Amino acid sequence: MKHRLPGPALGGLALSLAGVALSVVPSAPAVAATPGTLTEPARHAADWLTGELTNGLIFNNQFDFTDYGRSIDVGLALAAAGRSTTVTQIADALAPNVGDYYSYSVGSSGTKTHVLAGSLAKAAVFARIAGKNPLDFGGRDLLSELEGRVSTDTASAGRIGDVFFPEEQFEADYANTFGQAFAARALSEAGSTLAPSALAFLDAQQCSGGWIRLDLGATLAGTCDEEGGLPSIDATANAIINLVDVPAAADLVDGAVAWLKGAQREDGSYPAGDGLNNSNANSTGLAAQALGLAGETAAAADAATWLRTYQADDVAPCITAMTPERGAVAYEPGALATARVDGIAETVEDQFRFATAQALGGLLYADDRQPTSEPTSNATFVRAGSLQNIDVTGVAPGRTLCVVRVSDGQTKLLNADPEGNASPIVRAGRPDRSQDVRFRIKLGTEVLGVVTLRALAPTSFVVQAPARASRRDGVVVTVTGLAPGERGLVRVLRGDKAVGKSRRADADGVLKVRVALTDLPLGKAVIRVQGFFDDRRGSKALRITR
Repeated sequence: MKHRLPGPALGGLALSLAGVALSVVPSAPAVAATPGTLTEPARHAADWLTGELTNGLIFNNQFDFTDYGRSIDVGLALAAAGRSTTVTQIADALAPNVGDYYSYSVGSSGTKTHVLAGSLAKAAVFARIAGKNPLDFGGRDLLSELEGRVSTDTASAGRIGDVFFPEEQFEADYANTFGQAFAARALSEAGSTLAPSALAFLDAQQCSGGWIRLDLGATLAGTCDEEGGLPSIDATANAIINLVDVPAAADLVDGAVAWLKGAQREDGSYPAGDGLNNSNANSTGLAAQALGLAGETAAAADAATWLRTYQADDVAPCITAMTPERGAVAYEPGALATARVDGIAETVEDQFRFATAQALGGLLYADDRQPTSEPTSNATFVRAGSLQNIDVTGVAPGRTLCVVRVSDGQTKLLNADPEGNASPIVRAGRPDRSQDVRFRIKLGTEVLGVVTLRALAPTSFVVQAPARASRRDGVVVTVTGLAPGERGLVRVLRGDKAVGKSRRADADGVLKVRVALTDLPLGKAVIRVQGFFDDRRGSKALRITR
């Protein structure tokens, strides 16, 4: 949850469970993927998150505690990916400790308990998604407790609020629109009589432009349009994800989806909003999932393409420190670049887990097309040591490619663009050595193809010909030192006149031609040979006789 200080605490909270018992049968989310049908990046992300669990929960190594909140984040992500067995394991491990997730002691006496209304609502939603009964999850009636955190005062009806103690230091009501959306979903799915008011209060946090602010107003009169606020990508996307299947929220969802589509950047990404303008995987992942659930799969796929460029897919031989972390998603570009050198340090471990959990729902909509062509190069011959482009087309947008120079094992990682194309820049061997330089292009563990660049270094050809040749018979010139198949131009120059002939060298790099001399005057001449590049040449003196 994101915590802000929205204003004074609310009083007058009431408990109303009418109708709840009629509709609390646990159910899986309607949007869960079917196991075996996941896109490749979603599958890798799900595998990585599963590997981060310890006895069904996430343990924070940096601060040495079991992180129940991050465990729920991982559980929600894996539920969307259809990993029901693992989700059940998370729920079973969380249930005995769920109270420690949404409440904690405050004050020196330890007798005061702060209850986080938003976290309580999120736990209720997760319990139901995990196939558990939120009326009895770890011995707690989450729905009953949640209803106790929903205001029934006329001015603030439907607003969730924390149990907190303003006389204690650092105490405040941390409820925000994230928690309000979870509460509206949990209460709606349970058939609670408080569901309409919870939805109405969330609706008041939606500005006329369609976006939802993060902070909760104190009263229904304090609407987004009245009080203002900063647009929040995360809060808007979270509301869509939670309420897309709630009929009473249709207008709110439609407005939010329209705004979210318009806020997408040209590269498919999203910033957090709230005044934060740098694109990141958390916001982009939430937005992609929200758009996909709302049927805007093209926009979701664009966002997933961006996400894929920050997901580790560093397989051999493109080995980095992130090779063991295949599937992990970095929060932003710099985080991935650093981790490829240093690995995922304890100080950023939670960042990677959170980013991957929120990205997974978006990666479900990645364009996962299979390659339609092999990589190519337009050049027949290239200068040795020069930089050249290899053209890769028809792969999945955002897909990580591994380019390997076969001669020395040097590697390069890059990603396909949104059209599924990539143009890795490679160096054609050493500048002083002619050779065929082969590059292997890999997608994951599969080899897409091999491109060979025929690199030519500067050289002096050996030119063999008689010292004298009659103008009538011409001259036979043999040139060695060319590359197999390299075209050479053999010319005989006498003064300002020249005659010549070109031909390709044979498999041994030998070129042999007869040049007619009838158009040249008698006397001293020179045989000059030019290869594919002007720094590949040879010469020999010749006298033309009768």
